[in-house]
Amino acid sequence: MLEIVRKAWAWKPQNGKPQLYVSMIALDVSGAYNCVDRILLLQTLAGCGVATWFLRVIHPFLSDRATVLKLPQSVSDPFFVNIGIPQGSPLPPLLFLFYTAPLLVMLAEEIKKMKRPYVEVHVFSYVDDTYLMAVSPSYEENCSVLKVFHDLIMEWAKGAHLSFSPEKSLVIHFQRPVSMAKQKSDQRKRENLGPNDMPKEKPKVKPPCTLLPDIDELKSNPNCLQHEKLLVLGLMLDPKLSFEHHLTLIEEKVETALRYQLRISGANWGMTLEKTRQYYICKIWPVISYACAAWFVWVKKGGLHCSLPDGQIARLQKLQYKCIMLFSGAIRGTARVVLEKECHIDSIEVFLYRMSISFRAKSLMDGKLHGKGDKYNNSAFDILNHKARLLVKEAGERFRATWKGPKETTVLEAWRNPVNRNKAIRQRAILQAAEASTEIWNAYLKDRRSRQITTYRPLALTEGWGRESLAYYQGMTRPESTLGMQLRTECVGLNWYLNKCHVLRDVKLPSSNAVVRVRVEATCTCGYPNQTVYHMFMECPDLHDARLLLIRKVKHFRWETLLTTDLKIAVHWAMMYFRLEQFSIARLDSMFYVNAGGS
Repeated sequence: MLEIVRKAWAWKPQNGKPQLYVSMIALDVSGAYNCVDRILLLQTLAGCGVATWFLRVIHPFLSDRATVLKLPQSVSDPFFVNIGIPQGSPLPPLLFLFYTAPLLVMLAEEIKKMKRPYVEVHVFSYVDDTYLMAVSPSYEENCSVLKVFHDLIMEWAKGAHLSFSPEKSLVIHFQRPVSMAKQKSDQRKRENLGPNDMPKEKPKVKPPCTLLPDIDELKSNPNCLQHEKLLVLGLMLDPKLSFEHHLTLIEEKVETALRYQLRISGANWGMTLEKTRQYYICKIWPVISYACAAWFVWVKKGGLHCSLPDGQIARLQKLQYKCIMLFSGAIRGTARVVLEKECHIDSIEVFLYRMSISFRAKSLMDGKLHGKGDKYNNSAFDILNHKARLLVKEAGERFRATWKGPKETTVLEAWRNPVNRNKAIRQRAILQAAEASTEIWNAYLKDRRSRQITTYRPLALTEGWGRESLAYYQGMTRPESTLGMQLRTECVGLNWYLNKCHVLRDVKLPSSNAVVRVRVEATCTCGYPNQTVYHMFMECPDLHDARLLLIRKVKHFRWETLLTTDLKIAVHWAMMYFRLEQFSIARLDSMFYVNAGGS
């Protein structure tokens, strides 16, 4: 569907060729399943060549149905329901697809008969949702074409005993996006015009189209024209395909999922880090990535026509950062890239690119939206399909080098198996994502060194990208992994970090009872200028005796292993002796805890 829009936008309007415009109307079937004529359905199945034994199975499935109504303190006797198709199983949508197949065949034949220059009509149908798209040199002609095919659908629906609801139909006119520079240019020209002046040239930014097809129910209902957004099969479209409203829909769904998680887990209680990470990957990632092959039009180095704006990428990054902050227990100010590395979560743009490009690679036919020639510019989908073909090529080379199967099966035969091919493509896409994440992590470290933020480096910044960091938290309880994350990233409630974040603390003046808020000083209680994690573990004289207890617990007391292989022991020690208010209850379970009685 979106390929048609982008293909029209890629059309070259030169040498007398007109510019192309795209419009779409969404039709809704009222009571789709209940209105199905069962006899006509069986006849349609028979006409499609369905076996007789299957028809005999379907007939009682459609006819011999009974239901019971259960009300408070009342249950009815069973009674037969002899209308339409039953719902509640995977079979009814397939049966309805067969039932409406003649409509698609009829429309396809009418489209072939149409001889208008530069005019195209496309039909899409999914269960009870039907979409008509028209492409022509003007929105006026689009409306005319949509009316013709709308009338054909209404005529067919009478014979099929289906009822479309024209008053529920929605119309959207897709508008070619214009760069921000052109929008500002038009704005400046309008501001410079006097009250009676006329612009010397047409504005580059055209106003939205307000035309409607000449359909009675639509003309009297201006609300059916969607200027801002239209929900199509779970994807929120807008006329310029900026997908701003779709990202808003994603944010709302993710917020709902996060509220559910907050009921069963917190920073110091509930599910472990492994479980909360799994919840994010299995529950929230699918919400974000739904239909991403259609809307996530983006490549790392840019250059795509009508690609997803940088502002939308920033929204996605902010959304994932919020999720990781919640399930990891990290505190405010922890760098997003560092958290993604510690939790071994690909950045959101890497993940969405992996999902979208692997989907394209698996479903790629010829990869081109249009034939060769100079009629079209390269659209964003063309470039992405080219990258998908490269992915298939790399996956095939790796498959050929690593294939180990029975001797009677050649590599080519194994590659033609969709299961093997899709698995190879998925594995290659995952490998590419790992390489991209490694590159992002190394670039972050390089940028940090170039800015010379500080000579002190938290332990998390001394390691490379990989699953090794996540493995350090394995087997930890929720408060243990939370404190471990804070210690390794140095974003923890010690004075050095609190001072860095400009945290204020209430201080009582010695000469009076007045309380003032002052910035937390970075000094340690021992007088050392910076109260860092390294200082507390390795240097602070106030913790000398406690440090001896820690040395007895670990095999080799070294900074390099203290927050890696010995992380759990270090967390228990810090929980007891760092005196962090966040872990005042969790420290009661510390292996270093000593109660008032000395036991």
